[in-house]
Amino acid sequence: MYDAGEVFISLSKSKCVAGLKSGTAEDRKDREVFFDLAAILCAGLVSEQLASQRNGNLSPNSKCAIPDQKLARQQLGEANLSKKLEVHEKVEKAARDLLQLKWQEVEHLAEFLFEVTSAQPDEILNVIEGSKH
Repeated sequence: MYDAGEVFISLSKSKCVAGLKSGTAEDRKDREVFFDLAAILCAGLVSEQLASQRNGNLSPNSKCAIPDQKLARQQLGEANLSKKLEVHEKVEKAARDLLQLKWQEVEHLAEFLFEVTSAQPDEILNVIEGSKH
């Protein structure tokens, strides 16, 4: 189950349609949708790993990633993709590459969340959007 500091991630029909997908349950089997979702699910732990590389006082907590890892494995099965390590490594690399590219935004959001300790999804989105400018 998700604890403080975590947010439930789900497949959004409107975002699938906006991404030129069907907007049906079949989207869960789409390989492109799977990779995007799996990268999001891996991003939490990967961002902790990146942060710990930049700051020796931080250490990743892999136990917090267990719900996301379970969901990623479920999505692998639904997308009829191999559960082999190579697939997971590709997804983790995609998450790492995107996080590194957007690290300034990640740090900005982290600073905001440390200050307020609690935020609604729309507040988080506003911080992310604001840090792009």
